[in-house]
Amino acid sequence: MLQSVLDVHKKIKLDIAYIRTHLGRTEREGLALGTRLNNFEADTKEIKAGLEDIKVLGSAVTNVQQVVNRQYEKLVTLDDRGREANIIVFGIQDIPDE
Repeated sequence: MLQSVLDVHKKIKLDIAYIRTHLGRTEREGLALGTRLNNFEADTKEIKAGLEDIKVLGSAVTNVQQVVNRQYEKLVTLDDRGREANIIVFGIQDIPDE
């Protein structure tokens, strides 16, 4: 009878050691997951900020394209009016016929 109690006690002792080992590992894994989650959240914030910057740049590019198009139209108009009046404007490149 005493032997069976000692055997059970030994088994319980081994089970406790096993649980402590795995509990420590699980705790470390949980901390690692928490760190990874924090890093993921920080990266997500950076990506969102980057997307906002891209939107702003896209808007700026659109504005620049509109300005360039307006200036090109003015250049074409100036060239056409100069040809009608037989005026040569130096410094303006010939615009190929469209």
